[in-house]
Amino acid sequence: PPTPLLTPPRPRWALHRAAMACLFVSQVYRDLKDVVSFTPDASVVSGCTAIMAGIQTFSSPPVFPRAAVGTCFWFPVLGIADGAIGLLLQGYEDHDSFLYNPPSTSSTTTTTSTASTTIAVTTPIAGQSATPFQHVISLLKSSDGKSEVSPTGLLFAMRLIQNVAKRQEEKDKSLSLLLELFKTVNPPGVGGVEDTSATAGNSDPPISLLGVLVRTLHPDYLKMLSFWPVTPTASCHHATSTTGGGSKVAASPVATLVLAVSNVVSLALVSPLVAEASQERVIYDIHQLLYREGLVANLVTAFDYLPQSEARACWGTPLSLLTRLAVGSQHFARSFVDAGGLDSARIKRFLTVTPAAEKDKDGKEIKAAADKDGGAGGTGEGKVPSAVVADALTILSQLARPSKDHYQALHDANLLDKLRAILKHGDNALKAKCCTFVGNLCKHSPFFYETLHKNGVIDDIIFCCSPENDPTVKKFAVFAAGNAAFHNAVLYTPLKAAIPYIVALLKNSDEKSRLNAAGAVSNLLRNGHGLCGALVQAGTVDETIRMLLHDTLALRKISLITLGSFAAYDDGKDKLVKIGFGATLAKEEAGILAFTKNDANVVKYISRIKQRLGISE
Repeated sequence: PPTPLLTPPRPRWALHRAAMACLFVSQVYRDLKDVVSFTPDASVVSGCTAIMAGIQTFSSPPVFPRAAVGTCFWFPVLGIADGAIGLLLQGYEDHDSFLYNPPSTSSTTTTTSTASTTIAVTTPIAGQSATPFQHVISLLKSSDGKSEVSPTGLLFAMRLIQNVAKRQEEKDKSLSLLLELFKTVNPPGVGGVEDTSATAGNSDPPISLLGVLVRTLHPDYLKMLSFWPVTPTASCHHATSTTGGGSKVAASPVATLVLAVSNVVSLALVSPLVAEASQERVIYDIHQLLYREGLVANLVTAFDYLPQSEARACWGTPLSLLTRLAVGSQHFARSFVDAGGLDSARIKRFLTVTPAAEKDKDGKEIKAAADKDGGAGGTGEGKVPSAVVADALTILSQLARPSKDHYQALHDANLLDKLRAILKHGDNALKAKCCTFVGNLCKHSPFFYETLHKNGVIDDIIFCCSPENDPTVKKFAVFAAGNAAFHNAVLYTPLKAAIPYIVALLKNSDEKSRLNAAGAVSNLLRNGHGLCGALVQAGTVDETIRMLLHDTLALRKISLITLGSFAAYDDGKDKLVKIGFGATLAKEEAGILAFTKNDANVVKYISRIKQRLGISE
């Protein structure tokens, strides 16, 4: 390009030289930190602050077209503020740094060795218009192109914020900094005079630190960020992760940002302080802010820029954050749906698992070929970690559990092929979560009944109830089977195959498994007599009476409901009469009522059984 484009205006030379010196020192230290010992002192911090203030002084970008800091096919590789932010990060990483304990402030003469983190990073010392931390936030807050912060610098800034927030959590036992309001710094003009022009950027309203972070995930910003190249110089600073196997994977600029923001925001959700009464209002305000700023919608869109090749390195943290939010509040769950989280192409990416291994004629597993597309349990570079699949299933269950409001959206997502693959997968935790989701799909209406049957999901659920499965899988599979029988008798015929497995679970040592099995038996009688004979032949009546006499309060109540249903049909009534249940009930009634403390419902259930068996009160 012509020479004038490479030559900045003369007043900016000093700024460029200082910025490049910071960038050089920062990168040398980052690459040789095991060899070079360096700690930023007050003079270095003062220089970094002056650089950031100087950048904001100009009404147009200080580098045209960023050639002074290097380009790659005319896309910027580094930003002029990167070095200054990188050096400040080294200071803020030390939680005992003088940056947290300045000698004095402009508003107080108190020694700040006891000052809170918030005061230390938001109250400038005498003679300064803003603290270094405030300058960093001001650069992030600007959206007019003046900040000159590359993805590398952005990562530095995010790590800096995370360190400061973590320091406040650990030393001040507070998370209030995330709600602290920041306004654009009004930088000193040329010659140290305060710049009061419109370009100083002080006319915009203040915004909370958390708000700044969430807005960096805006879809328009992520789209622009996706055009930044991943160069050796920049990628060495990008986030790495050991999620899903231990190997480190370099992340794209967008992934770097999404991971960094997710880590900071997650601090407000996983901190031990969340459970403390003193922080209750702070946590409430944080959730309100995240909802207002549209964090869920931003994260849902962000995954469009995170390809499956980055699944192992980059999907876990942001999806875990989405899961926490969706499980914690129906408002966030609805935001997930409204933002397109259930769009088929999006949600199905998270549910990719390696198909179950085929078996030879002797029943031995045939080693499957490497799955180039990845999936939980796969070997490809695009492997989706099991934790990601589990989080996706948790979100889906949360959407289906409270009501049928999202049933249509869940249906339109067309997930049945993915569910079948998970139910046949070797990961028992995933199979159990999938069974729970299917159970919730059947919880509020028969909307999914025929679809689940036609696509083979009900057959897979029945198999998951069988003895050869993990106990947790069986527990939630029988929950799904029971809900599939609750609303009508449409699935009674296919569910007949599950009866032997359900009866076996009535004897299980786990109370929750027995509860789910007892509920399933009751539901198989609820909508007609079609399976009554099969249940009697399988020994269900005997097991139900045993639970009535010897099990927990909850199971005794379910047993009375079930026995009342048996008494309503000829096969069941004949069985009860044959084994003399009337006499047994007369003998044990007082004890049952005493055990249940004369529960009104128990009295009603016993009266119903007597009436149906023709026993006088």
